[in-house]
Amino acid sequence: NAESWGKTSTTGLKNMMRWNGAVRPRFLLYFLIVCSVLATTWLANVSWDRGDAAAAKRFSSDFNQSQASFSGYGPSPLRVFVYDVPKNVLLQEMPEEQVASRQHFRMSDPGYGIEWVIPELFAASSVRTFDPEDANVFFVPHLLVAYFHFHLDTQNSQIAVDKGADPYFSHLLAYLQQVGPWFSRHEAKDHVFVFAHDCGACMLNQTNQAAVRNAIFLTNMGSLATVPGCFNQTKDIIVPPVQLSSPFRDFRRTVVQPDLTSRPYLAHFRGTVWDDLSYSGGVRQALKNMYHQHHPDLFFSERSTEAEDYLQELRASYFCLHPPGWLPCKWSGRFIHLVFSGCIPALLIDDIVFPLQEVIEYESFTVRIPEKDVLEGRLMDMLRAIQPTELQTKLQNAWKIAFRFSYNMPPRRGDVFDSILELIARRLRSKGFTVIREVDNGRT
Repeated sequence: NAESWGKTSTTGLKNMMRWNGAVRPRFLLYFLIVCSVLATTWLANVSWDRGDAAAAKRFSSDFNQSQASFSGYGPSPLRVFVYDVPKNVLLQEMPEEQVASRQHFRMSDPGYGIEWVIPELFAASSVRTFDPEDANVFFVPHLLVAYFHFHLDTQNSQIAVDKGADPYFSHLLAYLQQVGPWFSRHEAKDHVFVFAHDCGACMLNQTNQAAVRNAIFLTNMGSLATVPGCFNQTKDIIVPPVQLSSPFRDFRRTVVQPDLTSRPYLAHFRGTVWDDLSYSGGVRQALKNMYHQHHPDLFFSERSTEAEDYLQELRASYFCLHPPGWLPCKWSGRFIHLVFSGCIPALLIDDIVFPLQEVIEYESFTVRIPEKDVLEGRLMDMLRAIQPTELQTKLQNAWKIAFRFSYNMPPRRGDVFDSILELIARRLRSKGFTVIREVDNGRT
């Protein structure tokens, strides 16, 4: 008998499903491998709120203020069917006990953690229906990134290099097409997949991408410069990594308001800088060339450090720099660090969609600096030109907005999952993604 997460456990894997296979350039696989290693180096262990009412009260008053001031989206019109995927499809070669612990195959990485956190939220949500004929949305859980890292991190690494995660997804797709008519009925327009890798659906070959080209992707990666099929701004939704572990999250629960007036640094950057310009497109390299020696207004370091020290550095800075990662994806997990530390994210990335950008007013708590201005040495002058009143307003907003980037179990009004439901509903109402059939007397 197949066991699945959706019915047997709210702390387990929970439902997964499908995809097809074909051929892909080898260089892309090597690129994805490097992205994975770098992302894991820089992101802390995953930790998200699964707590009861007492745990929720540990949020700071500013979190609660942000939540209370959020007007909300109203009752969700969604009824989500979560596929009940059997273990042999969900896990395939992966050892069940290691997957269940979530300490293996990069599952504890905040960016990749959305692969199992979001399925848990759907499976436990009040919008879930167990009747596929009553559903207007079909959620497809899977462990695509975990499978890729299972091979990458073991003696089977050559399989990851040669085939990536396509064998896994081909098996998943076959299951979807066998289990019922729902996947094909509307060309997957009412289906939702999580793609947690740095480059999202780019880790799949063209055949697999084509199989789900109409589905809604929940993904970390919002680069507008990637190959078609990886990300489509009109249908896909950019979600944040799972919020960080103890130093950052505990800081938000215990500190009512950070110091807004006496920070020793105007700006901060700590991160990897490679000579290869395909990493960051020259932006990180320009920062290093201009500021690697002592600069009175900028904290700059390429060395790694403990999470607690990193947090203190961010708290000591007004602006925290967010340059691109690997091209063409440009994704970097540092955004969630910056949001939870209470500094102002200085976004030094062109042509990218940030998490939940449609429903969160980024102009209120961030600044955007074009990559060209960084490369031509105007960054610090542009940051100094921001007026003190605007600086203070952005700092206050940056501190309060963090709740909107949090995942909670159970979900809370105005948090990430609440925004995901709203954005899926918008996608279904939009031209080309409206669910055709009416369900339950027109509630769609």
